[in-house]
Amino acid sequence: MGDILLDFRPKITYANIKSLKKVANSLNIGQQLSVTIERTEAHRAGRIMQVLKNNNYDYCTKGGHKNEFYIIGTRYK
Repeated sequence: MGDILLDFRPKITYANIKSLKKVANSLNIGQQLSVTIERTEAHRAGRIMQVLKNNNYDYCTKGGHKNEFYIIGTRYK
């Protein structure tokens, strides 16, 4: 499986978090997962980062040029 890109715009929902848990658990060591959310939802990014942390990902965040906000994680274990 290659790197995965998920788009949780316009709002982060329970279904988004559920699918993130499933995908995050399925990736191999070294694979990357990128989640795009609306900049206005950035205050809710903690839910996404907690899923990544629980599944052994190193992650960082990055603001986009418009209304995007990215959370990028790489599985390390």
